[in-house]
Amino acid sequence: MPQSLTRAADLTNSFGVNAHLNQGEYSSWSQCQSMMEYLGCTLLRDAAPDSTNFLPELEVAATAGYRFSFICGGNSSNPGVEPASAQAAILSEFETAYPGSIFLVEGPGEPNNTSAWGNFTYDGVGPGSNDNAYTDPNSYVQPWIAYANDLATHVKATSNLSGIKLAGMCCYPNAPAESCDYANIHYYNNNTAQPPESDAYYITSTEQNCWTAGLSQPFVVTEVGYVFNTTSTDDGCSDPATLAKNQLTTYYELINIGAAQYHVYSLSDFSGDGGSDYGLFDSSFNARPQATAFRNHFILHQDTGSTASTFTPSPATFTASPALETTPYGSNVAISNAFQKSNGRTLIQIWPRVTIWNGAAAVAPTSQTITLTFNQAYRCIWVFDPVNGKDPVQQVFSTNTITITLHDRPLILALSPPI
Repeated sequence: MPQSLTRAADLTNSFGVNAHLNQGEYSSWSQCQSMMEYLGCTLLRDAAPDSTNFLPELEVAATAGYRFSFICGGNSSNPGVEPASAQAAILSEFETAYPGSIFLVEGPGEPNNTSAWGNFTYDGVGPGSNDNAYTDPNSYVQPWIAYANDLATHVKATSNLSGIKLAGMCCYPNAPAESCDYANIHYYNNNTAQPPESDAYYITSTEQNCWTAGLSQPFVVTEVGYVFNTTSTDDGCSDPATLAKNQLTTYYELINIGAAQYHVYSLSDFSGDGGSDYGLFDSSFNARPQATAFRNHFILHQDTGSTASTFTPSPATFTASPALETTPYGSNVAISNAFQKSNGRTLIQIWPRVTIWNGAAAVAPTSQTITLTFNQAYRCIWVFDPVNGKDPVQQVFSTNTITITLHDRPLILALSPPI
């Protein structure tokens, strides 16, 4: 089958991590920076600077070359909302001082989890009287949608912001993107669900609430994560290795169904999460296995070539035995995504669709042997296991075929330019 390719740089440029600089989670920017440098990632998601929250850490980070996805309109620790016109003016000031530093502008993040939910009026739109979906004109969500639309209007009308993509608010009940470029999803594998079961349940139900027909509107995933939980089997996973495998698989499933951006939640355990440990790093800033898996994944896809963001990828054509899945939510046992670097190296993410956690303990699935045969020979084909390391675990030379064994986690095939 022909495997369409995306530039590897487009993938790494769209991967970010949720930080909590605005909530005082780090004693200094250097603590946050050291974790980001370990991951290799330069995109941070945090609350936007506003008239009450213009952190010097944001300016230090921007000076160091970091980019931001900014959440506007208050958050759980700062539920106040200033007019969208004022917010857009502050964003413009920040972008003027640090050109290219704003990657995404978002509407309010989970206002249903703030003290202002059900008690907020914006531009004459009242709070309503119920917790129904966005289609109910008397829902609590209506003033928040009004704010998100007003924010979009002012951002698009500001010359140095008009080219920046906008994501709508993320909320339950779900709200559509409205006048923004993307619908905004927070994706968590609750109740020990794991991909693809959680994909089929959560993403498709969100589509139904946000859009009239499936993936008719682009979407971003601004929070995605698993909780490391040693005290409860109802929500999360108590085995670090299993957590890393499921989290990396989740990234690849979201890539496969077409998310435009991905922001992992969160950089480190956050005291505001009430003891639920979502961090890639623990509260002492030590890397968990999922941080190492993220790092190895990121390193393999990084492309520093001068044409990394502009070259046209060449498709890779191969057959697989047994056949791989070609559509989201299908029933075949494995599925793949493909990327290419500007030096001609092709990367194929391939992962099994198996159950590896039963709600209380890790489950060892049956291994799968898959043979891939390409339409041309390659000087070398390497196989990487990013959950367990950054060095190849298998390699073959001067061939157009390779047989791999899938266990309970993704593998990445790296193909040199063809012979």
